[in-house]
Amino acid sequence: MQYTTVLFDLDGTLTKSEEGITKTAIYAAEKMGFTGFTQEQFKVFIGPPLYDSFRKVVGMTEEQANQAIDHYHERFERVGWAENEVYAGIPSLLRSLKKNGARVAIVTAKPQVSPSASLKNSALRRIWTM
Repeated sequence: MQYTTVLFDLDGTLTKSEEGITKTAIYAAEKMGFTGFTQEQFKVFIGPPLYDSFRKVVGMTEEQANQAIDHYHERFERVGWAENEVYAGIPSLLRSLKKNGARVAIVTAKPQVSPSASLKNSALRRIWTM
């Protein structure tokens, strides 16, 4: 069976986004007065909704979690999106899929601004325009 469309998640599939996500989550937590967390502890922020992670991992109230999300987006839009790299082999995989007639798309649960910003990254732009 030949696939005509292939969907990829962005974070953790096409790009190694751990650094940008964890550093940005720490930044947001610290802006809210929650300190002492490490990037290792914040790896759990990769994937689930930010709101849930700030509530469960950091122990924030609903209001604090919502404020932390605003701080998160503030940093992520500035620098966090650029703290990622395309995994080795992804460009050649995408080229091969496209060469063989497959449509390739990125799907994500992130708000529109984050994937758009990530696609501005030169490495991602190169693979997306292949």
